[in-house]
Amino acid sequence: WAGYAIAETPFCFEKSKQVFRLLAQRSGEIPGEYSYNAYITTSAQPADQLLTEEYDKRWTIESFFNFEDKMGLSRASTHNLNIRYGKLSLTMMAQAATYQLRQKLNQEYRSWNAEHLANEIVGRADGDIRVHDDTIIVSFYDAPKHLNPNQYIGLPQILASEGINPKIPWLYDFKLDFRFK
Repeated sequence: WAGYAIAETPFCFEKSKQVFRLLAQRSGEIPGEYSYNAYITTSAQPADQLLTEEYDKRWTIESFFNFEDKMGLSRASTHNLNIRYGKLSLTMMAQAATYQLRQKLNQEYRSWNAEHLANEIVGRADGDIRVHDDTIIVSFYDAPKHLNPNQYIGLPQILASEGINPKIPWLYDFKLDFRFK
């Protein structure tokens, strides 16, 4: 379309042997009003296909990071790659757990971003934790209106009926159950 142009060149990061494709996208019809975007890829697809037909997929990924950035994806505390990979791994695990939580939330609360979810659900939760036999029991006082208690009460039995082992291996094989008061 008018004012749209794509350029491509090989690109290497400093001290790296891997060659990437650097794609530059220009938009605008008047030279003083051009805007540029650059992308690096290893894909062999033609540049125009990547930047036009694959755009929806790229946007989905960008909106994910925008939506979940308060889980720690928005900042880096160090340049040490091992620490950054560890932080990213923990962040992705938190996102996976949050995704599962969102599936259990009432419909109107599923679109909350990570910060809002933490402040409204986790931050304002009042309750206690007890251990009974092989089960950790989490009790909520003033049950959160965002959750359906029937999906959590008797959780070990619910999981077992679905063929899922209710024991949490990294928590010494304890089970987890909930009470709402």
